[in-house]
Amino acid sequence: MAKYRCDIIVVTWNGLEYIKGCVNSVLACTGVKSRLIIVDNASRDDTREYLRGLKGNDNVDIEVKFNSENAGPGKARNIALGDIQADFVCFLDSDTTVTPGWLSVMIDLAGNNREIGMINPSSNNFNQVPPECMPLNDYAASLFGYKDKYLEVGHCISFCMLIKKEVIEKIGFIDEGYVLALYEDTDYSMTAARAGYRCVIARGSYVWHHGHGSTGQVRKINAIAEKNKERFYKKWGRPLRILQVVSRETKNGEFKNALSSSIQLARDGNYMYLFIKGEDPSARLNIFEQSGLAEHANVHLKFCGDKNFIWSSLWQVLIKRKKSYDLIISDDERVASLLMKFAPLYKAAVLLRPGAQDLARIVRGLKSQ
Repeated sequence: MAKYRCDIIVVTWNGLEYIKGCVNSVLACTGVKSRLIIVDNASRDDTREYLRGLKGNDNVDIEVKFNSENAGPGKARNIALGDIQADFVCFLDSDTTVTPGWLSVMIDLAGNNREIGMINPSSNNFNQVPPECMPLNDYAASLFGYKDKYLEVGHCISFCMLIKKEVIEKIGFIDEGYVLALYEDTDYSMTAARAGYRCVIARGSYVWHHGHGSTGQVRKINAIAEKNKERFYKKWGRPLRILQVVSRETKNGEFKNALSSSIQLARDGNYMYLFIKGEDPSARLNIFEQSGLAEHANVHLKFCGDKNFIWSSLWQVLIKRKKSYDLIISDDERVASLLMKFAPLYKAAVLLRPGAQDLARIVRGLKSQ
């Protein structure tokens, strides 16, 4: 039996006021037996002196590790991962503020859903901001009714990322080839997804992220981001923007197959856009639930009436000039024929009812370009 329910790993590099706020919120709001492991990356301000004086409480034990140089968050987290004593691990940035129930909600969600491997909480990182004048903890409490709900995402972000221990045992540690921060968490999420796990946002958990507490101190951060992105694309391929034109009714079995196919492509790191024939507000709201499928943040839905559907499909392609589609899939021969006639105006290939194997092969080829 594990000694702790969760090992919370926080990496520090200067930013004393941020880490003070983070630790105070963890001690005040964590209701499950946990260990807070703080790895300091050679801070030059008073952070180290503060960390040496830290003490835990009944729920949270504290351990501090000191690095002699700034190893970056990936390497620092790997140091902590070498000594896991819990069922779950949570990466937590030093510039975050957690709220009551933040951790227990995510742990319960992970425990009740075998397919989930990594979890982000709801956050201002995802444009979820408390109403003006509403205290942060009150806003978090208002989300408790959604504690059993989640939204699937293409990857999790390490500002606050819960991971099942079994996932770490299966996929190993973080790739240390990324320079400092950026893309190493996306890479880790993709590794988990390829191993069969889902990445989700817990709707009933909330963590505020101040942002750039450490990366804001790094010189040439944009150049580092580009270098890391290049490494990520070489390893996983670039994300594609794929339009799927669907003429089947939402209650049709073929529609469910199309939606399921889009979710699978989204899990592979792509952005899916479904242009759907028909106008049904209830379907717009409940289409995933009615199909018995998990809602995915990278699957975007848009409806169009029957009368203008064919020409509107073409318009959907032509208006995407700056962020054009890489691939278009249609289940309607008339739509596919029209799109092919206007193909010189855009770069995307058009496929008519491709088989699953053919589609997977084409997508792999495009991602590697």
